[in-house]
Amino acid sequence: EPIVQIAIAYPAINRMRTAFTMGMFGLVLFGVTLLTMYGGLLDGFITANLEKAAGGFDVVVYNTSSNRIVDLESEIQASDEVDATQIASIMPVDRALVKFPDFERPAPDDPDETDEEQSEDDKYVEDSIHGIVADFAA
Repeated sequence: EPIVQIAIAYPAINRMRTAFTMGMFGLVLFGVTLLTMYGGLLDGFITANLEKAAGGFDVVVYNTSSNRIVDLESEIQASDEVDATQIASIMPVDRALVKFPDFERPAPDDPDETDEEQSEDDKYVEDSIHGIVADFAA
């Protein structure tokens, strides 16, 4: 067929250019697919955890250190955009960043005691603290 010969003539002559073009096209498709997948996963995660994060409230208002709202209730009362009579309750929720110190294994009560002579309680404490070191070490 003459149409097929014409259609494959240019790619057959310029193989490297065709390969790079197809590779770039594949990368673009991969990137679009990846971004779409991440967007869908993030949307699903937010939707699944929205009620849990809201704590049973219908609306959650976040503020930042650069835009701090000291008294949210008075701000809502003064606002023309929000009908304060429709609000049943306002509850502040404070969050804080918690950092754990580096834990070390405690010294045994008796330095001459071997591992076999340790009580089960001592072994549990050492294993637990060792787990904390493994999980929270910086």
